[in-house]
Amino acid sequence: MGEVERLLGIKPHVLRYWEQQFPMLAPLKRSGGRRYYRTDDIALLKRIDRMVNQEGYTIKGARAALSQAGAAEAAHDSLSRQELATRLRRIADRLRQALD
Repeated sequence: MGEVERLLGIKPHVLRYWEQQFPMLAPLKRSGGRRYYRTDDIALLKRIDRMVNQEGYTIKGARAALSQAGAAEAAHDSLSRQELATRLRRIADRLRQALD
């Protein structure tokens, strides 16, 4: 937490509060309850900080906006996986035909 505080200027009590308010913010917890913030966590913290402290979102509004964005990204990832699966099936079919 200390490193994140130095990096982003966000106090530890605010980080703990945001973890409660934003379910998508879930740093790894190490022994002794120490938090380990990954790159994605840091990016999310920057986004939350910008939304709440610069853009004027309420906590509830920021949470809703991030949830919507997360759902849109999940749908995009799902679509990409479907496209990938289709392409891989086509490649597998071509390989089978070439081997026959």
